[in-house]
Amino acid sequence: MKIMQIMTSPVFNISDRYIGWFARAGLTDNYMKGKRDETKGSLNLEAGYAKPMGTDRQVKASFEYAKDMSKDGGSELLLCTTGTMDHSYTWVSGVSLAIGSSSSTVHVILMKYGKKL
Repeated sequence: MKIMQIMTSPVFNISDRYIGWFARAGLTDNYMKGKRDETKGSLNLEAGYAKPMGTDRQVKASFEYAKDMSKDGGSELLLCTTGTMDHSYTWVSGVSLAIGSSSSTVHVILMKYGKKL
């Protein structure tokens, strides 16, 4: 009885909640390179805002800048939005949309028991 109450209660969420503004920066490089590999890694910058919508929904929007540090490397600017909803303790769904200067992607997120389906 108590286990079912916990598993169906919206108080117990399996997804993380973020509130407010955030910024991230990262530098990626692969040190295990071949002899003629001229890649220099990449630089990523991201800034955005996250807001919970009630006890079971989360919305996040951000801008991301990615720069390839190689000699002829390009760069990309992305607008990313993500929305998730907790249906129960063991079931989460959501949508992620990324619109960039050279590509666009849409992902549908389904998770059951904390594992992506």
